[in-house]
Amino acid sequence: MLYICYGMLKSASTFAFQIAIDIAQTHSDRGSLMQKLPQDLRASFIPENLGLTLQKINEFIPKEEIYVIKTHCKLDEETEELLSKGLAKAMISYRDPYDIVVSLKDAGDIERRKDPTQQRPYFTKIKDYQDALKRLPYIMADAEPWLKEEKIHRIQFSEIASDPIKVAQEMANYMGVTVDQSKITQIIESYTSNKKSIIEFNVGIKGRGHKEFSLPETDPIKQEMDRFLKLYF
Repeated sequence: MLYICYGMLKSASTFAFQIAIDIAQTHSDRGSLMQKLPQDLRASFIPENLGLTLQKINEFIPKEEIYVIKTHCKLDEETEELLSKGLAKAMISYRDPYDIVVSLKDAGDIERRKDPTQQRPYFTKIKDYQDALKRLPYIMADAEPWLKEEKIHRIQFSEIASDPIKVAQEMANYMGVTVDQSKITQIIESYTSNKKSIIEFNVGIKGRGHKEFSLPETDPIKQEMDRFLKLYF
Protein backbone atom coordinates (compact mmCIF):
# COMPACT_ATOMS: atom_id res chain seq x y z
CA MET A 1 0.00 0.00 0.00
CA LEU A 2 1.25 3.43 -0.91
CA TYR A 3 0.98 6.20 1.68
CA ILE A 4 1.26 9.76 0.43
CA CYS A 5 2.49 12.46 2.79
CA TYR A 6 1.26 15.74 1.37
CA GLY A 7 2.12 18.93 3.21
CA MET A 8 1.37 22.59 2.94
CA LEU A 9 4.58 24.58 2.87
CA LYS A 10 6.01 25.25 6.36
CA SER A 11 3.60 22.80 8.04
CA ALA A 12 6.19 20.36 9.47
CA SER A 13 5.51 18.10 6.50
CA THR A 14 9.07 16.75 6.46
CA PHE A 15 8.91 15.86 10.16
CA ALA A 16 5.57 14.10 9.55
CA PHE A 17 7.15 12.26 6.63
CA GLN A 18 10.12 11.16 8.74
CA ILE A 19 7.78 9.81 11.42
CA ALA A 20 5.68 8.01 8.80
CA ILE A 21 8.79 6.35 7.36
CA ASP A 22 9.87 5.16 10.81
CA ILE A 23 6.42 3.76 11.56
CA ALA A 24 6.28 2.03 8.17
CA GLN A 25 9.74 0.58 8.82
CA THR A 26 8.35 -1.42 11.77
CA HIS A 27 6.18 -3.23 9.22
CA SER A 28 8.08 -3.13 5.91
CA ASP A 29 11.76 -2.73 5.12
CA ARG A 30 12.01 0.46 3.07
CA GLY A 31 15.44 -0.41 1.68
CA SER A 32 14.22 -3.73 0.28
CA LEU A 33 11.16 -2.09 -1.24
CA MET A 34 13.26 0.59 -2.89
CA GLN A 35 15.41 -2.12 -4.44
CA LYS A 36 12.27 -3.42 -6.19
CA LEU A 37 11.82 -0.04 -7.88
CA PRO A 38 13.56 1.12 -11.06
CA GLN A 39 16.25 3.71 -10.35
CA ASP A 40 14.12 6.58 -11.64
CA LEU A 41 11.33 5.82 -9.14
CA ARG A 42 13.40 5.64 -5.95
CA ALA A 43 13.24 9.29 -4.93
CA SER A 44 11.37 9.80 -1.66
CA PHE A 45 10.01 13.18 -2.79
CA ILE A 46 7.84 13.51 -5.89
CA PRO A 47 7.94 17.12 -7.16
CA GLU A 48 5.75 16.68 -10.26
CA ASN A 49 3.61 14.21 -12.21
CA LEU A 50 2.41 12.75 -8.93
CA GLY A 51 -0.37 10.43 -10.08
CA LEU A 52 1.50 8.93 -13.02
CA THR A 53 4.58 8.36 -10.84
CA LEU A 54 2.49 6.73 -8.11
CA GLN A 55 0.84 4.44 -10.64
CA LYS A 56 4.27 3.25 -11.76
CA ILE A 57 5.50 2.77 -8.18
CA ASN A 58 2.35 0.85 -7.29
CA GLU A 59 3.21 -1.82 -9.85
CA PHE A 60 6.29 -2.81 -7.83
CA ILE A 61 5.05 -2.58 -4.22
CA PRO A 62 3.30 -5.70 -2.85
CA LYS A 63 -0.16 -4.94 -1.45
CA GLU A 64 0.74 -6.19 2.03
CA GLU A 65 3.76 -3.87 2.29
CA ILE A 66 3.81 -0.18 3.24
CA TYR A 67 5.71 2.39 1.21
CA VAL A 68 5.65 6.12 1.99
CA ILE A 69 6.39 9.04 -0.32
CA LYS A 70 6.28 12.81 0.18
CA THR A 71 4.94 15.50 -2.12
CA HIS A 72 3.77 19.10 -2.36
CA CYS A 73 1.95 18.37 -5.63
CA LYS A 74 -1.66 19.17 -6.33
CA LEU A 75 -4.18 16.35 -6.08
CA ASP A 76 -4.46 15.24 -9.71
CA GLU A 77 -6.98 12.90 -11.34
CA GLU A 78 -4.64 9.91 -11.35
CA THR A 79 -3.89 10.24 -7.64
CA GLU A 80 -7.57 10.77 -6.86
CA GLU A 81 -8.33 7.53 -8.71
CA LEU A 82 -5.72 5.62 -6.68
CA LEU A 83 -7.27 6.96 -3.47
CA SER A 84 -10.84 6.19 -4.52
CA LYS A 85 -9.90 2.62 -5.49
CA GLY A 86 -8.10 2.06 -2.20
CA LEU A 87 -4.75 1.60 -3.93
CA ALA A 88 -3.21 4.43 -1.93
CA LYS A 89 -3.91 6.40 1.22
CA ALA A 90 -2.88 9.92 2.11
CA MET A 91 -1.95 12.10 5.05
CA ILE A 92 -1.82 15.89 5.00
CA SER A 93 0.03 18.21 7.32
CA TYR A 94 -1.54 21.65 7.35
CA ARG A 95 -1.25 24.88 9.27
CA ASP A 96 -2.91 28.17 10.14
CA PRO A 97 -2.26 30.28 7.00
CA TYR A 98 -1.41 33.33 9.11
CA ASP A 99 1.43 31.37 10.71
CA ILE A 100 2.56 30.09 7.30
CA VAL A 101 3.04 33.71 6.21
CA VAL A 102 5.40 34.40 9.13
CA SER A 103 7.24 31.13 8.60
CA LEU A 104 7.71 31.80 4.89
CA LYS A 105 9.19 35.18 5.68
CA ASP A 106 11.53 33.56 8.23
CA ALA A 107 12.49 30.93 5.65
CA GLY A 108 13.36 33.63 3.14
CA ASP A 109 15.65 35.34 5.67
CA ILE A 110 17.37 32.03 6.45
CA GLU A 111 17.72 31.05 2.79
CA ARG A 112 19.44 34.29 1.80
CA ARG A 113 22.10 33.71 4.46
CA LYS A 114 23.10 30.43 2.81
CA ASP A 115 25.84 30.04 0.24
CA PRO A 116 24.36 31.21 -3.08
CA THR A 117 24.88 27.77 -4.59
CA GLN A 118 22.68 26.23 -1.87
CA GLN A 119 19.84 28.76 -1.99
CA ARG A 120 16.35 27.84 -3.19
CA PRO A 121 14.93 30.64 -5.36
CA TYR A 122 11.35 30.15 -4.16
CA PHE A 123 12.34 31.20 -0.64
CA THR A 124 15.09 33.72 -1.41
CA LYS A 125 12.50 35.87 -3.19
CA ILE A 126 10.42 36.18 0.00
CA LYS A 127 11.79 39.32 1.63
CA ASP A 128 8.78 40.62 3.54
CA TYR A 129 5.24 39.70 4.57
CA GLN A 130 3.80 40.99 1.31
CA ASP A 131 5.99 38.58 -0.66
CA ALA A 132 4.81 35.73 1.58
CA LEU A 133 1.16 36.75 1.38
CA LYS A 134 1.23 36.62 -2.41
CA ARG A 135 1.97 32.90 -2.17
CA LEU A 136 -0.84 32.06 0.25
CA PRO A 137 -3.74 31.80 -2.23
CA TYR A 138 -1.81 29.18 -4.23
CA ILE A 139 -0.75 27.25 -1.14
CA MET A 140 -4.31 27.09 0.16
CA ALA A 141 -5.76 26.27 -3.26
CA ASP A 142 -3.39 23.31 -3.62
CA ALA A 143 -4.17 22.03 -0.11
CA GLU A 144 -7.96 22.22 -0.22
CA PRO A 145 -8.63 19.25 -2.55
CA TRP A 146 -6.49 17.10 -0.26
CA LEU A 147 -8.30 18.34 2.84
CA LYS A 148 -11.64 17.58 1.22
CA GLU A 149 -10.70 13.94 0.56
CA GLU A 150 -13.00 11.77 2.65
CA LYS A 151 -10.51 9.25 4.03
CA ILE A 152 -7.43 11.43 4.32
CA HIS A 153 -5.62 11.64 7.64
CA ARG A 154 -5.15 15.24 8.78
CA ILE A 155 -2.19 16.39 10.86
CA GLN A 156 -2.28 19.93 12.23
CA PHE A 157 1.07 21.66 12.62
CA SER A 158 0.19 22.70 16.17
CA GLU A 159 -0.37 19.04 17.12
CA ILE A 160 2.88 17.74 15.69
CA ALA A 161 4.73 20.61 17.36
CA SER A 162 3.13 20.13 20.80
CA ASP A 163 2.43 16.38 21.03
CA PRO A 164 4.35 14.42 18.38
CA ILE A 165 3.95 11.14 20.29
CA LYS A 166 0.16 11.40 20.02
CA VAL A 167 0.47 12.32 16.34
CA ALA A 168 2.75 9.33 15.71
CA GLN A 169 0.32 6.94 17.40
CA GLU A 170 -2.57 8.29 15.32
CA MET A 171 -0.48 7.91 12.17
CA ALA A 172 0.32 4.29 13.09
CA ASN A 173 -3.37 3.60 13.65
CA TYR A 174 -4.23 5.11 10.27
CA MET A 175 -1.53 3.05 8.57
CA GLY A 176 -2.80 -0.11 10.26
CA VAL A 177 0.53 -0.72 11.96
CA THR A 178 0.67 -2.09 15.50
CA VAL A 179 3.49 -0.35 17.31
CA ASP A 180 4.24 -0.56 21.04
CA GLN A 181 4.00 2.72 22.91
CA SER A 182 7.65 2.34 23.88
CA LYS A 183 8.62 2.14 20.21
CA ILE A 184 6.52 5.21 19.37
CA THR A 185 8.26 7.09 22.18
CA GLN A 186 11.64 5.90 20.97
CA ILE A 187 10.94 7.09 17.42
CA ILE A 188 9.89 10.55 18.58
CA GLU A 189 12.67 10.96 21.13
CA SER A 190 15.25 10.17 18.46
CA TYR A 191 14.17 13.46 16.89
CA THR A 192 13.25 15.61 19.88
CA SER A 193 16.54 14.81 21.63
CA ASN A 194 18.42 16.07 18.58
CA LYS A 195 16.48 18.72 16.68
CA LYS A 196 19.11 18.72 13.92
CA SER A 197 17.81 15.30 12.90
CA ILE A 198 14.51 16.93 11.93
CA ILE A 199 15.06 18.10 8.36
CA GLU A 200 13.93 21.68 7.78
CA PHE A 201 13.33 22.10 11.51
CA ASN A 202 12.15 25.56 12.55
CA VAL A 203 10.69 26.70 15.83
CA GLY A 204 7.02 27.27 15.10
CA ILE A 205 5.06 29.31 17.60
CA LYS A 206 1.32 29.02 17.21
CA GLY A 207 -0.45 32.33 16.63
CA ARG A 208 2.55 34.42 15.56
CA GLY A 209 0.86 35.32 12.32
CA HIS A 210 -2.09 36.86 14.13
CA LYS A 211 0.27 39.19 16.03
CA GLU A 212 3.13 40.09 13.70
CA PHE A 213 1.21 41.54 10.77
CA SER A 214 -2.28 42.85 10.12
CA LEU A 215 -4.49 43.28 7.10
CA PRO A 216 -7.69 45.28 6.56
CA GLU A 217 -10.89 43.26 6.77
CA THR A 218 -11.55 43.97 3.10
CA ASP A 219 -8.25 42.48 1.94
CA PRO A 220 -9.08 39.53 -0.37
CA ILE A 221 -6.17 37.39 0.87
CA LYS A 222 -7.22 37.95 4.48
CA GLN A 223 -10.77 36.95 3.59
CA GLU A 224 -9.47 33.79 1.92
CA MET A 225 -7.29 32.92 4.93
CA ASP A 226 -10.22 33.46 7.29
CA ARG A 227 -12.42 31.23 5.13
CA PHE A 228 -9.74 28.52 5.20
CA LEU A 229 -9.47 28.75 8.98
CA LYS A 230 -13.22 28.49 9.43
CA LEU A 231 -13.43 25.40 7.22
CA TYR A 232 -10.48 23.35 8.44
CA PHE A 233 -9.68 24.39 12.02
